[in-house]
Amino acid sequence: ITINGSGTVSGLTSAPNLTTGKVLQVVEARLSSDFSHTSTSNTDVGLSLSITPSAATSKILVSFTGYTFAQAGSDHNPYGHWAILRDSTIIMAAQAGWYMNDTPNKTTYGNTHMNILDVPNTTSATTYKIQARTNNTNVTQSLYVLADPTWAGAGFNAPGTLLIAQEISA
Repeated sequence: ITINGSGTVSGLTSAPNLTTGKVLQVVEARLSSDFSHTSTSNTDVGLSLSITPSAATSKILVSFTGYTFAQAGSDHNPYGHWAILRDSTIIMAAQAGWYMNDTPNKTTYGNTHMNILDVPNTTSATTYKIQARTNNTNVTQSLYVLADPTWAGAGFNAPGTLLIAQEISA
């Protein structure tokens, strides 16, 4: 590969027949209203999308970004658990813990990012959704998922809580 003084590149071979790894479609969903939850059971947060793969061999890159805060009583550290589901099956789960405000009623703020490359092996419409739950069975804890992260003076400006699915050719 050579780049001359005028910026012309030579010595590259193009790959016009490259058919793998291309993004074929992108579907996005944004949380439209704040979600609050106090249960230790997984619960839909109201964020889902549907994508129909064009080939059974396609992969789906699912990305979730959630802006959240949690609250719990004294001496309990609040955090949340997250799950990405394909239809009704959990395909990825994570626990998120954040900065702690050391007050009698503890509050934590933060965001969660999750990515998984899924292989649904279908050309039928496939639904992906997000579920969340609190972590502590010993004390009532509240988990909030924010549609607009500037809500409640969270102090940062971001695109909000969203879920994205990208079909990737095999």
